[in-house]
Amino acid sequence: MKGDLSANVKLAEEFLEISQRLLQEDRHDPLLLHMEHCCRLIFLKAVKIEQVMLQQRATIQWMKDGDQCSRVFFRMVAIRRANKRIFQISDEAGNTFMEQNEISNVFVAYYQRLLGGDRTDRATDLRYLRPWARHIITDEEASLLIRPITKDDVETVVFDIEEDRAPGPNGYSSGFFKAAWPVVGEENNVAVMDFFTTGRLLKQVNATLITLIPKVCAPSLVVDFRPISCCNVIYKIITKILVLRIRGVLDKLISPSQIAFVLGRSISDNVLLAQELCSGYNQCRLPPRCALKVDLRKAYDTVEWDFLLATLQLFEFPPTFNRELRQGDPVSPYLFVLVMELSFADDLILLCKAEVRSVDLFRRRTPTIEVSWSSTYRLSLDHVRLSASIAKIDARIRGWDGVGLSFAGRVQLIKSVLLAFEVYWAMAFLLPKGVIKEIVKRIRTFLWKGNSSSGYLKVAWDSVCKPIEEGGQGIRDILALNRALMNRRLWSVIKYEKESIWVEWIAHYRLRDASIWTVNVKRGA
Repeated sequence: MKGDLSANVKLAEEFLEISQRLLQEDRHDPLLLHMEHCCRLIFLKAVKIEQVMLQQRATIQWMKDGDQCSRVFFRMVAIRRANKRIFQISDEAGNTFMEQNEISNVFVAYYQRLLGGDRTDRATDLRYLRPWARHIITDEEASLLIRPITKDDVETVVFDIEEDRAPGPNGYSSGFFKAAWPVVGEENNVAVMDFFTTGRLLKQVNATLITLIPKVCAPSLVVDFRPISCCNVIYKIITKILVLRIRGVLDKLISPSQIAFVLGRSISDNVLLAQELCSGYNQCRLPPRCALKVDLRKAYDTVEWDFLLATLQLFEFPPTFNRELRQGDPVSPYLFVLVMELSFADDLILLCKAEVRSVDLFRRRTPTIEVSWSSTYRLSLDHVRLSASIAKIDARIRGWDGVGLSFAGRVQLIKSVLLAFEVYWAMAFLLPKGVIKEIVKRIRTFLWKGNSSSGYLKVAWDSVCKPIEEGGQGIRDILALNRALMNRRLWSVIKYEKESIWVEWIAHYRLRDASIWTVNVKRGA
């Protein structure tokens, strides 16, 4: 079906009503029966297509298993449309603009300066970078990286891309390519394989839409937005093939202190290590120490092209991997961690003695990095870290209040959204029972009432957390999940996983290289 999808639904509904009225006059007429059957199928197909369109506009993944085509679609679409509007913006000089054309010009001018111009004339000296290279790509690894691309490689990548992601400039998502693969598959194979053979790419395929994502709750400055590149599917296929190949050598190139985007490393390791290193900073009996948090603002955007090429040359990557760095395409995080090997995502914590000499050494070593000074204190887990998580749950529930979610929709929201807030913390810390109780209280109320108001709870929470096969809803028990994840963390210490920098710290500093089974635990520890 083409054209206005909503108009198609109305037109199909009118034809269905006409066929049903005619059928009422003669219910045994085979021609009228066949016509009513065909009109009903066309109407259902039009409704399904409109539903997919609304789901894509609302970008709500959980609706696939929850609410279907209901007023929640239209509510979410309206909310997203309202959130996308920018009524005023201020540039870097502090000038405020309220007209839509002025706002557009401010963003265009800002990103032209940021992304379009030459950033520096400084040449990168590989001799200075050479000591930081942990591993050099061997001839065998290089041959694996540049081995010929097959049709099976392309098809595997295409069907691995998630559907309903934001499309590129041509407007086609990966869902279209999957559905129409028997028709368009051969041409896509030729296009991708031709790129890896010749190194050339059509500018229409290389074109990108830049979407602005707010970095703060109420953005007012042009720098409060993060640019995300919406690439065409063919470009995504090419970069995902590069990702699959570079992933095999990334753990050898990147030091254990960098865990983001490296397969087999846990992102919570650096969080735990930072907590260990900062513990006792507020104790008077210890020598004064200092923690400096470096926020790499616009981390992806300010990576210089020459420096990226020099980094790839440093590790002796084949020339095939000299590709453009964008935040939004699959390969950019992997190239970025090569450039910023010592960083944790786009943040960096520097620890030193609390003396002028040590701090001055940091500032002279990193003259172009903006440093935010941080006074680090070891505050209680339940009152500081997880209070923000509980506040996020409350904010989400308030945002869904009045949307008209069904019970199935609320179950899917709890599984895919609310519990996702706690999994990150449950992977790293033993959650206090009081915090778990508060979280469960809010989730139970939302499940049965649809809002944050208190009321009668119909079924015991233990029964709700049972698998669906046993009569429950399959919602994970936070306490049991936290214990299971903590046991996994304990098992990594028992196995002595040397690839984990946190395990190395615990083994040498806490356990003093002794076996965990022989450690004496103090009462109350």
